[in-house]
Order: sequence, then C-alpha cells, then structure tokens
Amino acid sequence: LWLDILLPSAAQHVWMAGAISLMTLAVMARATLGHTGNALTAGPGTVAMFLCIPVSVLARLAAGIWPDAADHLYHIAGASWILGFFGFVAIYGTLLLNKKLAR
Repeated sequence: LWLDILLPSAAQHVWMAGAISLMTLAVMARATLGHTGNALTAGPGTVAMFLCIPVSVLARLAAGIWPDAADHLYHIAGASWILGFFGFVAIYGTLLLNKKLAR
C-alpha cells in the first residue's frame, strides 16, 4: 500500500466522507423503506446511490496520490458524493412525501 504518500487529510476524508456517509445513507434508506411499509430491497437506483460514495472516496484518495490531477479528482469526488445524496432525495423523497402503504 502507498500509505506513506497519502496526506493525513485523506484518511479523515475516508472516514468522514466515506464510512459515515455510507452508513448514513444505509440507515436512511432502510428506515424509509421500513417506515413507509415498502419491501426491504435495494433496486438499481439504490445500488447506484450507494456506489457513488465509494467512487467519491477513491477519487479523493487518488487526488492525494496524483497531485497533478488533484483538481479534477476533487471535482469528481465532490460531484459523486453529492450525486449519492441527491439519489436518496430522488428515490426516497417520494416515498417520504406519500402516504404509508397499507400492510
């Protein structure tokens, strides 16, 4: 591993933007499905939403390894992180705004 070339701030981003964000999305998705009476299954949109966060983390780590491409990688990291949370709003927002399904 190239741990010696990574900036200390990259480790903080892995933890905060990666692990915490992914767990937050997972809990919000699970709670939304459960509280609205929907099946606890992940559709293609949910899978894509979850994949955006690791892409963001990998781009952020790559920015620390390849400083020449850092500007582009920071944009990719930020955009994919935002896209992951926007995916939650787009997919689960309608469930939260509608009435609960009858069981």
